[in-house]
Amino acid sequence: LLLFICNCVIINAHIQNLWRTALSMQRRFANMKNVNRKIDYEMGRFIWSIVDKSAYSQEKWAEILNVSTRTMGYYCSGERKPTQRKLLQLIKVAGGINAEDIPF
Repeated sequence: LLLFICNCVIINAHIQNLWRTALSMQRRFANMKNVNRKIDYEMGRFIWSIVDKSAYSQEKWAEILNVSTRTMGYYCSGERKPTQRKLLQLIKVAGGINAEDIPF
């Protein structure tokens, strides 16, 4: 019986330790999300204006650029920036965009 109680105490200590570790990791990741990501509203508005003025839906643009619809949504909101290659492809397909309009 004493051995059983000792094992329960040890297991309980391990569980509490795992719980504390999980909570601290959750806090660290939550802080990283806020620190590492900056929203580029100007780029998002630029991409959204292209999508909005075109005959294609956001899903079709995602297919053209070979990205997921979620990624295309991130581009339009400014949460993510497309690579230079994707941005050039977007501008080529859209057509009629002046170099001065590009926000960089």
